[in-house]
Amino acid sequence: MRLLLQGRFKPTGRGGKKQAMPNMHKLILYFVSLFVIVSISVYVANQNIKNIGTYEGEESEKIKIRQDFLRELYSKENLTEASIKNISIGYDHKASEYFVKVSYRDEPNVVYFYSKKVGNFYLSDIVADEQKVIDLRARNELLNKHRFETGI
Repeated sequence: MRLLLQGRFKPTGRGGKKQAMPNMHKLILYFVSLFVIVSISVYVANQNIKNIGTYEGEESEKIKIRQDFLRELYSKENLTEASIKNISIGYDHKASEYFVKVSYRDEPNVVYFYSKKVGNFYLSDIVADEQKVIDLRARNELLNKHRFETGI
């Protein structure tokens, strides 16, 4: 009763129980808010870390590069899209550039990789389909008869 008269505790009206300190509520709210903010930050950071190295390039940019490649193939070699068995556009993370992967109908077991530098495509690699090894002589023959300037 003496504490009540001194104003340290205030009764709640229910059997004289003391009221919880308002500062304690603020402290709990502060820690819960901090926990939620940290949890959300960790989640977002984790999602961003998972996405590193998975960027596959903008779809609109891939379409543009494909059209540019077909246009250059036609202008330099007079070859149409009908001469291509398979074409796909990829993104090289190390070089931070797009590349074109092509196999032609007349050489269905050979895959050509092209990169674009200073507005023109150049041959960057030749591999056999499904990563079979091409011997050096066969590779040189393919390079010599190849359609674009080589960067190999």
